[in-house]
Amino acid sequence: QGVASVLQSIVTNKFPYAFDFAKKLTESQLKMTNAMKQSAKSGILQSTSGVVIGLEKHVLPTVWERAEYWKDSATANLPISKIKAEVDRQIELAFDNAGHISIGEIYDFLENTYGFAPCNLSAFLVGFLLKEYGGAPYRYSDSSGGHEEMSQDKLAEMIGNYIGKSPKPTYIVKMTPEEKAFYELTEKAWGILPDSCSSAGKAAQAVTSKMRELVLPVWCLEEVDTLGIYDIVQKYIEFAQKEGSEAHNKAIEIGRIALNKPSLATNLPNLITSENCKKGMLEYLRSFEGGRLLDLAEAIRAQNDILKDIKRLFSVKHSCLWDKQTGESEIRKLLVEYGIVKATNSILNTAAHSLSEAYKEWRERLNFIGISCEALQSEYPSLAKVLDMLLKIYNQDEILLEQLKDLHFGLNEHEAELIELLNNDLQLFYEVYNVYLEDFREEDITKIKANAGRGLFGVKRTDSNIRVKNAAESYKKEQLVTQLLTLWRKKTGTKNPNEWSNLYKTPILCLVQPMEFEKAKKAFDTLNRNGGADGEINAALAYLKETTIFNLLHDNDKRDEAFKKDILGIYSTLLTDINKVRDELSYLQVDVYNWRGNPEVQNRIKQLAKAEYDAGGSNKVLSKIDNMSDVQLKEYLKLLIKDNVTVGLEILRDRG
Repeated sequence: QGVASVLQSIVTNKFPYAFDFAKKLTESQLKMTNAMKQSAKSGILQSTSGVVIGLEKHVLPTVWERAEYWKDSATANLPISKIKAEVDRQIELAFDNAGHISIGEIYDFLENTYGFAPCNLSAFLVGFLLKEYGGAPYRYSDSSGGHEEMSQDKLAEMIGNYIGKSPKPTYIVKMTPEEKAFYELTEKAWGILPDSCSSAGKAAQAVTSKMRELVLPVWCLEEVDTLGIYDIVQKYIEFAQKEGSEAHNKAIEIGRIALNKPSLATNLPNLITSENCKKGMLEYLRSFEGGRLLDLAEAIRAQNDILKDIKRLFSVKHSCLWDKQTGESEIRKLLVEYGIVKATNSILNTAAHSLSEAYKEWRERLNFIGISCEALQSEYPSLAKVLDMLLKIYNQDEILLEQLKDLHFGLNEHEAELIELLNNDLQLFYEVYNVYLEDFREEDITKIKANAGRGLFGVKRTDSNIRVKNAAESYKKEQLVTQLLTLWRKKTGTKNPNEWSNLYKTPILCLVQPMEFEKAKKAFDTLNRNGGADGEINAALAYLKETTIFNLLHDNDKRDEAFKKDILGIYSTLLTDINKVRDELSYLQVDVYNWRGNPEVQNRIKQLAKAEYDAGGSNKVLSKIDNMSDVQLKEYLKLLIKDNVTVGLEILRDRG
């Protein structure tokens, strides 16, 4: 106890205002813990809880919740009041010199001068001493350029972080008249909600958002400024482009001007409007690049779309932060785009008004050219680069600005060659694919080109060769088939042998001579299928040209004779009404073309013959037998026995 008393004397001799020896302090209050921020906040709010609950009764009983206690004669001589007065003096000196003071500077002063030790008690006392700085007109800033409105929570965080030995330089900043004027002007000039700009950072965000809403760049307002206030708009552009302390300094500069020009609060809102941006941009375009963009817009009839196109260029997120030089670079893109549209219209004889429409026109035209880009590049080496760009357009690939410039240059430089190429695509088609087109006429080549299909421009040269080769072979085959079918129709008046058979209810093969039967059957099958392999078609054509069957097809008697011979056979003696037989056979589910040799047809004919035989045909036979000689009867009997086992068995069984 003696040693403790001596040590306390040493401390109090050096720091007579130290609070460490107040009665009833706890061990936790004299330590650093995770509650440092909360301890500071208790002092700021004058409401204790947690580690420092009730602490005010032991160290601040007289001044707790007492306004301006350091100025009150009854409490001005207390240690806490003297400390408070000195802290305020230090802060005011810093404000006068630099406009801000770091929390570390304040705490180090308290530690070195009054013996504040790093603990919850000190955090509580510092919070109590600085509670008047926990809101407007004071603000927070840090070494990384962060700015925001000061709050009690933020002040407690600053104290807790510094005493807790995880500090980064943080500052209490006093809002100067210039800064206040800046915020007031900014809110009025840009139509921002009152009292929403509490820091340079928040003001920059709000101004940037309003610039973005205007769509067109605010630097074009210079063209319509009649009051000489555009320089303030320019300073706002610079302000929005900066961060941290640079943004804060620019805000102070604008605020200083605002204090000297109160009329800005009225005039700036009238200048900064969407309508003025439109007027300013149109006025600016009259001088930009000698008015060339307006001339191009007129040439492609895009006068009414030019502002919309410029808005598109400035629709990216950070375009509002671009300076005039950057903005002009973007607008120059339109010179390239409009130039491409103009060149496209000249080459393709179209009326596109925009780059997207020009691309569409190119895709449509190239879709029908019928020649691969790779093949065209071989034929026209000088156009290789521009054709490569056209291929990108055709494939809808992304095209970068530098590539657009190359396309613009290429279209203008090779306009005549491109027109010649596109206007003579049929001749060029023949030249590129002549190895597959040698035996065709011009009208045939036109059809082959169409049959090769759209989209050849976008495929590899080898693939396009295959497609053209297949189209040529297919067309040639179609021509042979057409020739075959035409010859048949000319000779018979029917579509094919199947239709002829149905028309005359006679299988056409019945009229074919035995020596040409196989040739005829193959030819008729090819005709009925409307084609086949090249060899089959050629064989069918050869047969039709050499056969004499057409002489029989139109002869009714020859048709009937062939029907009796090949279909009725021996039954023709009984079935004398052959048209009736044809009608009966038509009810079968067998095509007329296939009646010849069909078992179902033969069975039906037998049934019809038996019906005739049973209905009087047998009497004719018996009458004829009665008139036969014995020799004739024996001959017929022998034939009957050979073909009819039943009759033979009957004779063998009769032993009489």
